[in-house]
Amino acid sequence: MRNFVTQLEFEEYWFGRAEVVKPAGVRASDKAFFVYFTASWCGPCKRLDLDKIEAAAKSVGVPLWKVEQTENDYTAGFCDVRSLPTFVLMQPKVIVDKLSNSNTDTIVEWMKRFAPKK
Repeated sequence: MRNFVTQLEFEEYWFGRAEVVKPAGVRASDKAFFVYFTASWCGPCKRLDLDKIEAAAKSVGVPLWKVEQTENDYTAGFCDVRSLPTFVLMQPKVIVDKLSNSNTDTIVEWMKRFAPKK
């Protein structure tokens, strides 16, 4: 997840053209993905335990993308991100859910809600 997603990558995946672009860690077969919106100047973002958040995303089988808002404000605007950090669960062409929060445990619990039902 340490790699950033570009506007073009986001647009290609959003419009369901996953065969065209596969950002790091994303398979063409992935139907859902988390997007973590951050910025280099964001203090609350720096306090997050990203290893714990990445592990939570992996445990539910959903890739985690990272968007640096100062370099890709189009995607943040498209997703109506108004504060940082914000996490969005997306599927191609659908924003499923969104969470703006700087508490690692709250974010992890939110992600776990999307684990596949057994």
